[in-house]
Amino acid sequence: MAHSTVDRLFDDIATFEHAVVAYVDPDGYPVNVATSFEVDADHNLIRLDAPEVPAALNSGSEVNVTFSHIRPYPGVGYDQRRYV
Repeated sequence: MAHSTVDRLFDDIATFEHAVVAYVDPDGYPVNVATSFEVDADHNLIRLDAPEVPAALNSGSEVNVTFSHIRPYPGVGYDQRRYV
């Protein structure tokens, strides 16, 4: 049986290490915070851990979530950058 697009997306995201939550704080400043997550492909769910945020989100606030994988490369920076 062929994998659906959603199945492939969940398989890919499961290999990533971080979720980055981006939003605009109440004062209008952009905030980007990394958090961990888990994929529950059986239920088509991605559960984000509550990130430590410098400013609380207002109920109903719009957020963007980016899943990322980067590997520290000593003396150079990072490589293997991938994002979904």
